[in-house]
Order: sequence, then C-alpha cells, then structure tokens
Amino acid sequence: MLEANNDQPWAAALVHAPIRFENDAKLFALGISTLFPQERFISLTLGTGLGSAFIDQGKIRIEGEGVPRNGELYDKPYRHTMIDEVFSRPGILHAAQERGFWIEGMDVKELADLARQGNLAYQQVFEEFGSCLAEMLDPYIVGFGAQRLVLGGQIAKSFDVFRPALEQGLLPHHLSIYTSEHVIENTFKGIDQLFS
Repeated sequence: MLEANNDQPWAAALVHAPIRFENDAKLFALGISTLFPQERFISLTLGTGLGSAFIDQGKIRIEGEGVPRNGELYDKPYRHTMIDEVFSRPGILHAAQERGFWIEGMDVKELADLARQGNLAYQQVFEEFGSCLAEMLDPYIVGFGAQRLVLGGQIAKSFDVFRPALEQGLLPHHLSIYTSEHVIENTFKGIDQLFS
C-alpha cells in the first residue's frame, strides 16, 4: 500500500488510483483494436526487436488456440535462431551484411531508400524479409484464425519495399494488412482501453 505524503495533496489521490501494467506492443495493438473492434488479428511492432499481440474483438489474448505463451513471438524458434533475431533492425542489418551489401553507418532507412531507388541487391534483402515474415506467421495465422495483420514500429515505415513479398506469402490466408506509423498515439489509445 502506498503512503501519501501529507505535504503533497496531489499524491493523496494516487493512493487509491488504479494502476495497471502492460507491454507496449500489446497496448499498441489494443489501440488499433478500436479501428477493428469485431476482428481477430495479430499485431507486430517491428523495430529494435519484435513485439507482438493477439487481439480478439478488442481483447488481448495471451493463451488459447494458435496463441503462443503470453502472446509473445520474439523468443520462439525460427529456422536456426529466434524470431526476434530475424524480424528486427539487427536482423535486417545482419541480412544485408551477410550478403556483403552493408556499409558502415547504414541503417534500415538507408537500405530501404536504396531498394526504392531500384537497387536489386537491397530489394532482395527486403523481399527475403517479407517472404520469411509470411512463413514465420503462417502457423500462428492458421491456429489463431486471424483476419488481419497489423504492423507498426520503425521498420513498418519500410513496408512498401517488403510488402509484395509479404502479401504473396500470405495470399492463401486472404488476410488484410494494416500498417500504422502512429505507434505512440495508438499506444495511448490502448492505455485508455485498459481502463474502459
């Protein structure tokens, strides 16, 4: 139990204030759920790591059919490593470096800009990223019965360069894809949903 400092009247209200904690990727997804309140979807935040959430009609699912423990994908196996190590900023930079396409100081934004300019080598990096993302998601989409995939985070700003490969890989699922660059705004909407 918190003890209010009598010298600080503002603190007295905090003693009885409802306090809840939640992962930022899940809050982002919860915020997005206000746009799709009747849908079942998987949400990913792609950035320095991979955040995930499984949403069913505006509710966070942390267990059940097709849902990994706590709705978290980052630590699940993918090929010979973990999901987080492939579908993140370090994963994309490593893929470019492995192919000899990475130059000191380059980040995902620079790689994406070169791909947009028609550089085939960098286009291949993002094509593989999109194809692998579809492959990784396949069992979760099927198991969860997702109707939509939501993407947010810094890497989602490069969606245009991996979109064709991702869409091709997801074609059998007839899945809608929604991207949002407004991660903070949607996260705050998610916080509001927690207290609704």
